[in-house]
Amino acid sequence: MVDASRGFVKDGNKNRLREQDIRKIVDVFNQQLVIPHYSRLVPISEITKNDYNLNLPRYIDSQEIEDIQDIEAHLQGGIPKADIEGLADYWEIYPQLKQELFTPQRDGYLNIKIPTEQVKKYVFEHPEFTEYASAIAQIFNQWWNENLPNLKGIKQGDNPKPIIRSLAESLLTAFENRNLEKNIRS
Repeated sequence: MVDASRGFVKDGNKNRLREQDIRKIVDVFNQQLVIPHYSRLVPISEITKNDYNLNLPRYIDSQEIEDIQDIEAHLQGGIPKADIEGLADYWEIYPQLKQELFTPQRDGYLNIKIPTEQVKKYVFEHPEFTEYASAIAQIFNQWWNENLPNLKGIKQGDNPKPIIRSLAESLLTAFENRNLEKNIRS
């Protein structure tokens, strides 16, 4: 089941699906992707248990996750460990950076080791970050060089949709084996 109720653009008194909205729906369906708050594989037994009612909220919780404030962190300082762990996708790519940035403060809370105003510079100059950025740039440059003739070959009157679709597919294919942010096709 897919709850695509938020993927549209307002067009006067109508809601219209954009190309990207349609693409996401089709990709999720064809690849049987499970995306929290968007799609879910629902077994027939669960539908039967709900008397065959296909009302989406019974199967997909599409409510936005509330940003919970940690009062203890506000009052006593520190960064909640759960907030840091929420960035797990990044720590998979930059595990050493995580260890270098944070130190335990008290149970469940961390402190940042470097001055706040230096964090951006520190991250951008960190070897894990520069190595990853270099690898990504290399993949992109290879993709660019392979697709430049196609881009230069665009003529007046060419239909842009197939060109954009082809370029997007080849770009996604170029990066498919890299650990990027989850749900890149969303």
